[in-house]
Amino acid sequence: MPEAGALIIKVGTLDDPSVYGGPQMVRTRSRIGPRPRRRAADEAVRPAVTPHIVFLLSPAHLGGERARLVFHPDARFELAERLRSPAGAPLAAVFAFLSGLYFRGKITYAEAFGRPPPGLSGGLVISPGAGLRFPHEPVTLERLAEWSKVPIDASNPRFTRPLVEHAAALDEAHGATTRFVLLGSVATDKYVEPLTKVFGDRLLFPPDFIGRGDMSRGALLLRAARARCELAYVPVVGARRHGPRAPGVAETRRVRSRPAEPQRDPTERADQRDARPEVVILVGLPGAGKTTFFGQRLAATHVHVSKDRFPNNRRPAHRQAELIEEALAAHRSVVVDNTNVTVAERAPILSQARAHGARVVGFVFDCTTRECVARNAARAGPARIPNVGIFAAAKRFSRPVEEEGFDELYVVRPLPGPAFEVRRA
Repeated sequence: MPEAGALIIKVGTLDDPSVYGGPQMVRTRSRIGPRPRRRAADEAVRPAVTPHIVFLLSPAHLGGERARLVFHPDARFELAERLRSPAGAPLAAVFAFLSGLYFRGKITYAEAFGRPPPGLSGGLVISPGAGLRFPHEPVTLERLAEWSKVPIDASNPRFTRPLVEHAAALDEAHGATTRFVLLGSVATDKYVEPLTKVFGDRLLFPPDFIGRGDMSRGALLLRAARARCELAYVPVVGARRHGPRAPGVAETRRVRSRPAEPQRDPTERADQRDARPEVVILVGLPGAGKTTFFGQRLAATHVHVSKDRFPNNRRPAHRQAELIEEALAAHRSVVVDNTNVTVAERAPILSQARAHGARVVGFVFDCTTRECVARNAARAGPARIPNVGIFAAAKRFSRPVEEEGFDELYVVRPLPGPAFEVRRA
């Protein structure tokens, strides 16, 4: 029986629906504040090490461009439709879509290095207004809308009260044998202040975060997880929380020395490089040569998906998602051959690929509007489109970056022949 007035964590598993409401509470007494010093006799019977580690993940921003895509009433990509269903979508998948590289880095790192007590996961997600949540807890669009109205601020009790209550319960149940590491910004007090009320100097964070922005922290975590090299942690209390700007993802990539080894063909068979299926996204104006490039380089190894193949379908994006799903479910690599010129067009494809654990490779076609118009004029029949389609795509063009969630990006330059020159972006 729990002591009168204690907050305890209900033990269960992530597959148990009873724990999907976040860490489950039995309300008796709330003990908020750093754990009191124990007597020597108490210390003698407690383990001298902390075998468990749980990461506390900061949430995704619910007011950005990707959030607007999710909340749009006409959104038809798979994640948006799942959020509108009664079953909802996994919280981690939703936040990974909304936040891109940063949250993907956090959840990947937590899964790689988390050592949770029984009944918990290696990472718990800080939510706006609902305390700590399990990453695989299903959420609906209605719940996201509620959270979007809660400012994440240390002075806002709607945010801090449930967070402090859940953290106190977590500490009461597992604090003696568990380290708690914040994977989120420590530059402000929005997470630090409420969490240090509970954990005190036992709240840790990676000092490598200092001076880095969101994308740089996400890339850092992904690299650490892939290399199986866990970062160091220090207590937040008393630590230097601000510093000079650390090298970002792009800057690190520019100064990193490359080994002297032969350049591999980026279009070689995916299974020669990685056991995972591969999603290739072709990005370029109409007439840039995307379909020709597919036929020359990828047709033997990848399924071809293009909206051009079903022009009379009333829901081409939905049909495209179905075909991608079929290919990935069969563990087959797939090429998405559309213009894909905006972040909004690429985002649902990236999200679907990540849901299957697939690698995502982008090929960006370096072909000017004038060149595409000339190439289009040389075509005949249905392959030739009105030039206004080329101009419209050029006006909307947003160059893809790895921070969107690409594993690799390449630039393709059409050459006479037809032939193509491919280089790393």
